[in-house]
Amino acid sequence: MEDSSGELPDLTAPSHHCIDMAEDGEDEVNHENLKSLVGSLELYLHNGDLDRAKVLHEELRKRYADLPAYSLSARKYATEELANSSSRNWSTGWAWVRSRAWLLLTQIFLALGGILWLYLLLKMYRGVRNFLRRGRYSRKNKIRWFVQSIKDEARQAGAGAVMDALSIEGNALLRNLFSPPALLLVPPGFGGPQGGGVWWDLFGDPRPPFEIESLPRDQIERHEFVLDEALEEIKVKIAGQEVSGIVGLAKNVSRWFNQGTPTVQGAILKVSPKSAHPSWAVRLTASSGRRWLTWSAGPRRNLTASVYSSTEEQEFIDAIGLAAQRAAFKLFYRLAEPNKDPDEITAVAALHQGIVLLRRYL
Repeated sequence: MEDSSGELPDLTAPSHHCIDMAEDGEDEVNHENLKSLVGSLELYLHNGDLDRAKVLHEELRKRYADLPAYSLSARKYATEELANSSSRNWSTGWAWVRSRAWLLLTQIFLALGGILWLYLLLKMYRGVRNFLRRGRYSRKNKIRWFVQSIKDEARQAGAGAVMDALSIEGNALLRNLFSPPALLLVPPGFGGPQGGGVWWDLFGDPRPPFEIESLPRDQIERHEFVLDEALEEIKVKIAGQEVSGIVGLAKNVSRWFNQGTPTVQGAILKVSPKSAHPSWAVRLTASSGRRWLTWSAGPRRNLTASVYSSTEEQEFIDAIGLAAQRAAFKLFYRLAEPNKDPDEITAVAALHQGIVLLRRYL
C-alpha cells in the first residue's frame, strides 16, 4: 500500500517484533519439553532403571545439539543438566537399594495403616457387641461368666469335673433344693427346746432350716458359666508335621473380644505333703468390670473373687470331683452375695457336701 506521497510503508520493525515473539514462544516450549525429559530421567534413576535413564540422557544431548541459537533459556537449562550428569548417581546397586528401600517403607506404612484401621474397627465392633450383650443380660436378669481356661497341672483329665461342677444341674450341692435332715447332730446351744445335741423330727413337722443351711437360690441362679473356651490344647498333623497352638490362638482371639466381660479361670493342683496323703485342690478365680454386674443392694463395682477347695486322696473317692463341687459351690455363693464372709461360705460348702454324702451312703 502506498502512502499519500506514493512511497511504500516501512514494515521492518513490526516484522522483527513478530519474529522475536515466535522465537520466544518456541524457546519456552523447548524449555518445558526439556524439563519433562529431565524429570523422566530422574524418575528412572530413582527407581533403579538405569537403561532407560541412559537412553533419556542421550536424548537430552541430542536435543541440546538440535536447539536453535535463539532458544537461549532452553540451551542454558540443557547445559546445566548435562553438566550435572556427573553428580548423578549412576550406580546400579545404590539405585536398586534406594528404590527397594522406598518401596519397603511404603509397604510398611500401608501395612501399619491397614492394621491400625482394622484394630480400630474391631475395637469398635467389640464395644458395640459388649453393649448389646449387657443389655440382653440385663433384660434376662442373668450374668454370664466366660470360663477362659481350666489348667490341669497333673494332667489327670480333671477339667471335666470342674466344668461339670460349674453347672447347677451338674453340681450335687446345688442340683436339688436343700431340705433340712430329720436327724442332725448339732453343737451345744443349737438344740432348741428339745435340748441335747440331737434334733429328731421323724413324727413331727420338719424343723426350720438354720441360717447356715439357707442358700440365696434366686441370686445363685442368675449366674451362668460358658464353658466353650475351657478346652485343652489340640495338636493337628498337616503333611506329616505336628501343628500345635490352634486352640491357644483361638482362645487369645476370644479373650480379646471378651476383654472386660465377666471371666473365670481355674486350676487343678495335686498337693503332696511329706507327712500325709496327697490331696487334690481346685482354685477358681472370677473377675469382672462393674459395668457388667448389678447387685440387689449397693452400687455397681468391680469384682474379683477367688475360691479354693481341696480333698484328700482316698480309695474309692473322687477327690477331684469333691473338691470341684465345693469350689464351684463357693464361687456361686461368692458371686451371689459378694459381701458374705468367705470363711462362712467355706463352712456352708462343707456342711452341704457332708449332708449330701451322708444321704448318699447311709
